[in-house]
Amino acid sequence: MNINSVKDQLLDAGILDQRRLLTYATLTATLQGESFQNIVAVCFQPEQLLLCRANLDNSLGDTLAVCPYAEMTGFELRHRLLYSYTAFRHGEDRFRFYSYDKKVFLQGFQDAGLIE
Repeated sequence: MNINSVKDQLLDAGILDQRRLLTYATLTATLQGESFQNIVAVCFQPEQLLLCRANLDNSLGDTLAVCPYAEMTGFELRHRLLYSYTAFRHGEDRFRFYSYDKKVFLQGFQDAGLIE
């Protein structure tokens, strides 16, 4: 399944809006007190970020976290030529993303009002 098919399915299911902002990323995190590192699907919804396990066929697995933009703290976005990351906290959980589509992250977090 290609990413456009996944986006179409998520749009039809109401998970994505018309912007179709979905990307995959490597996530290192602390979730519910446990260390986590894996590839995740990052869905930018109008009011929140939805993080799901990424399956090998590009589909979404279990929901890992739902992070309302208004509750994110310590937001950091560093885009460099060879090394980029985005990090934030949501409650006690910490998130740091690598290897993602920079355009999707920029638009998603700009639309959320977290960056200018």
